[in-house]
Amino acid sequence: MEKINPEKSAHNIATIFCEKFLSTFNDVDPDSNEFYAKVEKAAQIYALAYDGAFETITKENGEE
Repeated sequence: MEKINPEKSAHNIATIFCEKFLSTFNDVDPDSNEFYAKVEKAAQIYALAYDGAFETITKENGEE
């Protein structure tokens, strides 16, 4: 079985999660505090999704 690139795959997975989260806030004013709160939450989602995907893929690749 071919190994999956964990960095690229984790980035792609985390990006999808962030895009889904942010797609629900199309009408948020970029100059508002709410916008910055959503950006912070998206960053947290990205970090958690990236770490989880990276760890899982690395383990599946037998690289741990």
